[in-house]
Amino acid sequence: MLPGLAGAVAAGDPDRFRHLLTRSCGVVVVLGVAGGLVTTVLGPWLTHVLFAARPVLGHAAFASLAAGTLCYMLAMVLGQGAMALSRHRDQLLSWLAGVAVLAVITTAPGEVTVRVVTAYAAGCATVAAVLAIVLVRHSPITAPRARRRAPAWPTANQ
Repeated sequence: MLPGLAGAVAAGDPDRFRHLLTRSCGVVVVLGVAGGLVTTVLGPWLTHVLFAARPVLGHAAFASLAAGTLCYMLAMVLGQGAMALSRHRDQLLSWLAGVAVLAVITTAPGEVTVRVVTAYAAGCATVAAVLAIVLVRHSPITAPRARRRAPAWPTANQ
């Protein structure tokens, strides 16, 4: 995916960049929702059947884990877009923000399973949200006019 996104940036083709990123996010969402629904419904039962474990995680915990995994996969896709736009520092900062959210929730008082599951989902959601904001802010289509004088996209004259 990164070569396609970087190629779109190098070619100065923001439409192709947006199409690749949107299509990839769409595929991730479809797969994440489908897998998440199956996991949420069958997770507690499969835990018992496959591992002979007592049911510690219920349907809500599996739903949170599935949502966190969906956000994690989106963050991975959006991170590729950020790298293609040379926003490496922004990607690092988004992951640090996600780790901070995870740490705060994990160390908060309350039942440990709820804290850990919630921290995973919220941390991953934070990373995906920050990366989405980075991509919107640094898109050549939505960039303020002042930034367009020094485009992030190479032009035919460069």
